[in-house]
Amino acid sequence: MNQQSQDLHSCWNKAKVIAEIIGLILIPLLIFYFAQADRKAETDKVIGVQYVKISVEILREDPARQTKELREWALSTFKEYSPIKLSPTFMEELRKKPLPISVSYSPKGGAVAGGSADVKFGHAPDDGSR
Repeated sequence: MNQQSQDLHSCWNKAKVIAEIIGLILIPLLIFYFAQADRKAETDKVIGVQYVKISVEILREDPARQTKELREWALSTFKEYSPIKLSPTFMEELRKKPLPISVSYSPKGGAVAGGSADVKFGHAPDDGSR
C-alpha cells in the first residue's frame, strides 16, 4: 500500500471508532429520552383522568352550595382534560344546575353512566348499528 492509501484507511478506521463511541453514548440517551417522554405522557393522562373525576364530583353538587370560583374551576378543568367536549349551552347550564348524571370514566374507552340515563362513549360499534 502506498502512503495515501494508508492515510485513507487510517482516517476510515478513526471515523469508525468515533461513530461507534457516539453510537454507544447516543443510543442509550435517545432510548432514555423517549422512555421518559412516554412515561410523562402516561402520567399526564392519569392526572387528567383524576382531574375529570374531581371536576365531575364538584359539578354534581348543587351550585348554590359552592363558591362560583370552585364551579368555574371544575368547568374549565373538565373542558381541558375531558375527551368529551361539552357544548357552550350545556356548559352555561352547568354553571346554574348540578350535573344531571353520575359519571365514571376509564382512559381506555370508558363509559358514562348514572341516574336514569345510560350514555356510552369511546369506541363505535363495528356491527353497522350506528
